[in-house]
Amino acid sequence: MNKENDIACEEGEYKDFSGIIFWGANEGVVENATFNLYGFRGDSRVFFLGGDWLNGVVRDMYWVGGSWYDGIWYSGIWNRGNFRGGIWKDGVWVKGVWHDGVWKSGVWKKGIWKDGAWFGGVDRNGKFHKTNPSTWR
Repeated sequence: MNKENDIACEEGEYKDFSGIIFWGANEGVVENATFNLYGFRGDSRVFFLGGDWLNGVVRDMYWVGGSWYDGIWYSGIWNRGNFRGGIWKDGVWVKGVWHDGVWKSGVWKKGIWKDGAWFGGVDRNGKFHKTNPSTWR
């Protein structure tokens, strides 16, 4: 970790970190965040445990908790937490609360959909839906 510039750019565990994550193809601004940065078979991944993601780009992340406020999520697994704005391009939504934002595509397994724009995605059974999960029966 580069404490002088508040940049998380080295493998390891970070607790209550505020600053910039710059790891592999993932880059974002966070506050009071707890996460791990690690390399796996040549890839750099972020394991996000909690805190606030304010803005940035995710290309491969495992999200376990916290609140997402803005940015672009390209791929990864969302397991818990609150999505409050931004763009979801692809990935797997396991559970959590979607408050607002734009869903372009991906797999929605379960969770709570409150508001936002849905452009298509599949459920846990592989069925494609043109409407958001709150309308599924």
